Amino acid sequence: MSHREQLQALGIELKRITTTGKTTCPKCSHARRKKNDPCLSVNIPDGTYHCHHCGWKGRTLDMAQFERKTYVRPTFVNRTPLSKPWVDWFARRGIRQQTLLDLGVTEGPEWMPGAGGVVSTVQFNYLRGGELINVKYRDAQKHFKLSKDAELIFYNLDSLAGQTECIICEGEPDALSWHQAGYPAVVSVPNGASANARLDYLDACFGHFEGMTTIYLSCDDDTPGHALRDELARRLGIERCLKVDFEGLKDANEYLMAHGEERLRGRLAAARAFPIAGVYTVDELWPGVMDIYHNGLPQGDRTGDDRFDEHLRFMPGELTTVTGVPSHGKSVFLEQLSLQLCLNAGWKFAVFAPETHPREMFLMRLIKKVIGKPATKANITEADMEKMRDWLQSRFHIIYPEDEGFSLDILLDKARRLVLRYGINGLILDPWNRIENTMPAGYNESKFTAEQLIKIVKFNQHNGVHTFLVAHPTKMPKQADGNFEVPNLYSISGSAHFFNITQNGFTVYRNRVGGHDVTEIHIQKVKWEHLGRKGLLEYRYCAENTRLLEPGDCLPSDTASWIPGVADERDRFWG
Repeated sequence: MSHREQLQALGIELKRITTTGKTTCPKCSHARRKKNDPCLSVNIPDGTYHCHHCGWKGRTLDMAQFERKTYVRPTFVNRTPLSKPWVDWFARRGIRQQTLLDLGVTEGPEWMPGAGGVVSTVQFNYLRGGELINVKYRDAQKHFKLSKDAELIFYNLDSLAGQTECIICEGEPDALSWHQAGYPAVVSVPNGASANARLDYLDACFGHFEGMTTIYLSCDDDTPGHALRDELARRLGIERCLKVDFEGLKDANEYLMAHGEERLRGRLAAARAFPIAGVYTVDELWPGVMDIYHNGLPQGDRTGDDRFDEHLRFMPGELTTVTGVPSHGKSVFLEQLSLQLCLNAGWKFAVFAPETHPREMFLMRLIKKVIGKPATKANITEADMEKMRDWLQSRFHIIYPEDEGFSLDILLDKARRLVLRYGINGLILDPWNRIENTMPAGYNESKFTAEQLIKIVKFNQHNGVHTFLVAHPTKMPKQADGNFEVPNLYSISGSAHFFNITQNGFTVYRNRVGGHDVTEIHIQKVKWEHLGRKGLLEYRYCAENTRLLEPGDCLPSDTASWIPGVADERDRFWG
């Protein structure tokens, strides 16, 4: 179901709203004197709604992300040779007709939304194993489109067969330029770059890069191009990636037009490695400085829980330490947090949680949180369980190297492989005391812990991963009322370095004073003030779905969603 359909299923009137606007509230308008007062704000693209009178708010779940993607293969039509206008157009870009023939560029009429009709288009055919997978169409007015519902893969993918080095660029004309310059092992991403570059198509093509020893990244010299370049390097391994620059020009095709094939080929010899560690010059850091100057500090990824996001947002390369009294809900809250980051920010997680056994129970708890009720035959169909299977398969990977052991080096090596293969953003290590490490002779616990935590931080920074580390406190004195005192990061068994080295930290604490039962999240450390602030948040645990909800958000038997705004009518989650 679409956001619009789900909002309408909640009883929200949307006839006069195209994208955003106000309407009456199905919860309170009928009981008010001014029954037609538009008190409910609705944002259809986000699926969010908020009544300014009764406070009813929420967000519908985008069910499209749980559907198994099916692809349509375009039909190849042999329309060579290209007409003179298109050959001339490419010639003005420095690309000869033979290059067009080499890479199978074709021409034909196509309906283009930007042009509002059928026009002449040049067509870049995306092949894999000689089979047509997708087609990108371009008209003379620079309107683009890909084949409807076709799979995204790299352009010119078959050129990588048997190669040990290659070029990845940002557009088909750049790929043509490199081919013409005498470097045929070149591919292009299918849909350009954006400031929030995501490479879902790399999952299907990753095997073509596994044998590569050198990968040249030939991306545009602008902010989106840099974002694409950096994410490609993170996924493919920065140790084998080199940055190609074009001496102030935008891309390979502009460089070809300005300087010719020989000088373009020479840019490979001038390609620079990514800095991993050591000393950085101001010139190396300056593009990042100017990016912040123009666009502001990065605001981090949000969970979608507005209260939590005000206090803590998450950036790659950082460590967040989570502590709390045993059985107070640390793992339950982290499961919720990871799902929220998957649903709202597109994260992918690797999870080491050896105390969750059997491992299938971890997946069952995730499903319960998403659908708002236990995953039984009475609550969810087998077809919808298959949807959950596909979505979880793309978002969560369980690390449990039983035969190799649970040392930190082994766990980080597994996580590193998952970065390369699946592009994980998050790593959960739960708990610290199940990581098997032998302290070297002559070390004390504080020195050993510091080295281990620094190893995690270096892993995060090198791979663009955010790690959540669960660590139990050792000091748990009780108060006069019988409750444990609220532990903090200094309370963790082993070392004060759990506070000193981690960038962020919070405590999960279940407060049962005076007959109440409230789960408190104490945000105790936020390294960067633009990413949040210290503070206290209160939630109520709902046993039926293991979600943590705002106090008073729903009755204990209700299933209102913690995914901000997902409908509190649980049977409408799946339509």
